[in-house]
Amino acid sequence: MSLLLFAGLVLSPVLILRRVTSCTTQYRLVTYLAAGVMTTLLITVVFAWWSDASDSMLLAHYGYDSNGISESEFYRGVSQDNMARVKSLENRAAGIGWPVKAALTYVLYMPYLLVVYAIAGFVKSSRKKSYSRRVI
Repeated sequence: MSLLLFAGLVLSPVLILRRVTSCTTQYRLVTYLAAGVMTTLLITVVFAWWSDASDSMLLAHYGYDSNGISESEFYRGVSQDNMARVKSLENRAAGIGWPVKAALTYVLYMPYLLVVYAIAGFVKSSRKKSYSRRVI
């Protein structure tokens, strides 16, 4: 699921750009950014939530009791074979919450939308130049 969401984050700006360039809209950049921000923000939020939820599910699967009061109650149902994995998952879950992770991730991800648009514009202009050179 995480791989699918990551692929959605990487590929959705390209697919949105292809869709926007095929339409006959006057404000392509604004349309692209609006659709891109809405789509990728939704994917980022789902990705952050899923990361947290899957860790919780794995902890429950390994027998971790999140409602325990002491360390012995937390790890009561966890076998010794899975103890290292459970402690690793517990450390990951003990940090900042998934909404903050989503916000920070999106702040770092946002320039990717502009980079995709700029690269597409550069490729389009270089193709026009190479085509005009062949015609002459």
